[in-house]
Amino acid sequence: MTDDEKLYAYYQSCSEGGREGWSQVQRFGDQFDGVVIGAPAMRYCFQMVAHLWANVVEARLGYYPSQCEVEGIVNANIAACDGLDGRVDRVISSGKPYYCAASGGVPEQNSTVSAEAVQVVETVLGGMQDLEGNQVYLSYQPGALFYDAQGTYNSASQTWGLNINSFGGEYVTRFLQLRDLENLPSLENVTYDTLKEWIQYGWQTYADTLHTTWPDLTPFQQAGGKILTYHGEQDGSIPTASSVHYYESVRKTMCPGLSYKWMPATRRWATGTACSWSQGLRTA
Repeated sequence: MTDDEKLYAYYQSCSEGGREGWSQVQRFGDQFDGVVIGAPAMRYCFQMVAHLWANVVEARLGYYPSQCEVEGIVNANIAACDGLDGRVDRVISSGKPYYCAASGGVPEQNSTVSAEAVQVVETVLGGMQDLEGNQVYLSYQPGALFYDAQGTYNSASQTWGLNINSFGGEYVTRFLQLRDLENLPSLENVTYDTLKEWIQYGWQTYADTLHTTWPDLTPFQQAGGKILTYHGEQDGSIPTASSVHYYESVRKTMCPGLSYKWMPATRRWATGTACSWSQGLRTA
């Protein structure tokens, strides 16, 4: 390769790899020509604790729905069954049937969605809150599968119980408590406020390494870099709104006062501004 030949550098990944991709763009933007990022697990200190939100909701409400029952609610959402209870109020009522065949030691499940399960799902969908009702973090879309809420089946008692999410549990034990444990042993004395405190402590501790939300991508833009980023709306692990919030923070930082509404490409590139490359989002 001669000195006048161009060597192109690209990055592509998703989830934790997507977070790492944004980290590279934010820190070493002039080193990449193109980046493709899917469903990035950014706001790491929020994201990892958020995996425990459904577990703490279940523990507080004292009800642990089976995954089949939760899927019954999700399917009802997807099938737009809202109006079947006589009210179009975007709430899936109890009493909807669900069925799952026997699998992996769990017997066949054929019942109706309980009011308790609906309360769990509604609370989880509302997003993480503290005990005073203040919003702490984002949640998933109604059609997402609630992986974090998946309980564990006790064949002896034939009941469902708490299954602490290991992503969130291991983050707390290893990164916050500095203990060599793969998960939290229990959620005893863990409240909504505890989750908030864990987020705040992690944010203060790892803001410059794991948080990955720096909005000024000027070096990457000036180097001519291009980004394709995507996030499925039914992501059941990383809230879609996380990517939307980051997009908005970049737009407001690099293009203050400029609308995010789409404009023709000829006009975008004719502006010659740092904002011309970030106008790819169409809106109604």
